[in-house]
This record gives sequence, C-alpha cells and structure tokens, in this order.
Amino acid sequence: MRKKIIMFFNKEKSEKKPFFGFGEKEAVYFDFFKQGTSSGADMYIASKEKNYQGGLKFKDPLFFDGKKFKKISGLITADAIYDRSGGLKFPSHKISQKVLNNLAFKSLCYSKNKMYETLGEFMPKSFKIKNQKDFEKKLNCFLQMKWLLSSHLKV
Repeated sequence: MRKKIIMFFNKEKSEKKPFFGFGEKEAVYFDFFKQGTSSGADMYIASKEKNYQGGLKFKDPLFFDGKKFKKISGLITADAIYDRSGGLKFPSHKISQKVLNNLAFKSLCYSKNKMYETLGEFMPKSFKIKNQKDFEKKLNCFLQMKWLLSSHLKV
C-alpha cells in the first residue's frame, strides 16, 4: 500500500501553479514531489485550515501524478505531513510524531533566543536583550568584538 504524504499550507494553492511566488524554490518543491512519487508515495498538497479535518485527515487536496497537480474531492488520511503552514496553530501535539516541522521544532525556531540556547555552538554569537540598558550594554560588547576582529584581520 502506498504511503500518503501531505504538504500542508495555510494559503490556498492552485493546481496550475501551486508554488507561485516561491521564486527559485519552486523547482525545489517540484523536485520534492517528484522524488516522493518516484519513491512510491502518493504526494498531496492540502491547504487552508478549513480543509484540515483533525488528526491526519485533510479534505479536497491536490494530488501530484508525477507531472502535475489535480484537485481531488474527498478525504485523505496522511501517513506523514510536511508542515509549511507557519505559525504555531498547526500541528497539534497529538499528531506531532507524524509531522516534519512539528510543533516542538516550530516553537524552537519561532524564538531566536531558544534557538541560540539549544544550537548556539552552530550559530553566530547572539545576545538576549531585555530592555534599553541591556541593549546598550550588549551593543558595546558587539562593537568591541567587531573592533577586535577587525584589528586582527589587518595584521
């Protein structure tokens, strides 16, 4: 039985140009769908909160046939979801284990401070600023670091 993979967006997607406005990323999205199809999965786009029926169920998605998208009527139950909705309303904790970009990941990415606390060794130096005085103090630290770096680069 083929697995059903759904990419979920908040904004409505058209079957003719589902990735309109994505610029250079449009080709990447199409490649994702082609790879999924050639790997044996049924690939869909579901959009808008009204089409999310709870759990892993989505109404009236776009189906990718390997070349193009076509709208289908009815209910699809996903085996996995790639969430591109943005915000923290979706997905629920109940389905989080079936969602790439799940709620825990989105919550982490939503806060640069949480990201730095978790992934700081892989990120540029960041400062947590609480008020104007703290901002001025951290700005001075940043300017001193910049001065030190520039003086070392001139040598």
